[in-house]
Amino acid sequence: MNTTSPATGFSTLQEKVRKLVEHRWFRLPIIVVIILNAITLGLDTSPSIVAQYGGALGFFDKLVLAIFLIEIPLRIFAYRSSFFRDPWSIFDLVIVIISIMPHSGVLSILRILRILRLLRLITLVPSLKIVVEGLLSALPGMGAVSALLGLFLYIGSVIVTKLFGEAAPAQFGDIGISIFSLLQVTTLDGWPDMARAAMKTAPYAWIFFVFFIILTTFTVLNLFVGVMVSAMEERVAEEKALKEAKKPASEGPVTVGDIGQVLTAITSLQTQVQELKAQIKRP
Repeated sequence: MNTTSPATGFSTLQEKVRKLVEHRWFRLPIIVVIILNAITLGLDTSPSIVAQYGGALGFFDKLVLAIFLIEIPLRIFAYRSSFFRDPWSIFDLVIVIISIMPHSGVLSILRILRILRLLRLITLVPSLKIVVEGLLSALPGMGAVSALLGLFLYIGSVIVTKLFGEAAPAQFGDIGISIFSLLQVTTLDGWPDMARAAMKTAPYAWIFFVFFIILTTFTVLNLFVGVMVSAMEERVAEEKALKEAKKPASEGPVTVGDIGQVLTAITSLQTQVQELKAQIKRP
């Protein structure tokens, strides 16, 4: 007589599905499908290729969508409510929903958004996921650096508009144009031409541009790199600590406490052996 309850059978099935969707041989074909789909979407931009192979490209696109429509429900079944608490899972779900929406009329723009399927690689490739999470955690720090850069751009634009507006109106005619020009200067694109245009009436204008480049390009912009690298290192350290915590105790590193327990056990064993010898020697 089978005494297995329906709830137990359901939990067993759910556990099997969870192991399936987490298995590397389940994820690997999905990654391959996404990469192939990215290639076909690129080919879809060529009118000559579409004219010859449009039917095959359309069929493959529908096949990819069908695979996603099988994979996502399997993950929802495996994780149930926890699926909707995971931002990356919601991200995958949104991309699939965009893919199945009608692409005609006003919503024809959504057809272009099919390329967003490529972003699903972020959730499937752990290294990409760590990089993106590190970037997201760096956003607050990057916001502060952006505010500092914006402050320097505004101050500099007021200065160059007042000093060089008449000499180079195309670059510094008003504050809006000046902000755009100085933003271009921070990328080191064409700044000598701007400096020479300003130097026609202000021979020492190059001093401003040199100091501005040192302050923004070589200092502030490098702060962006520093903030992102720091956030990335913290995220990698967190991931490593999480993996260490999931290891069984037998696989973990030997600690001083473990050595102390072994020495205590050896000392106790030696004491017991000595007591046993003493009892044997008694008449």
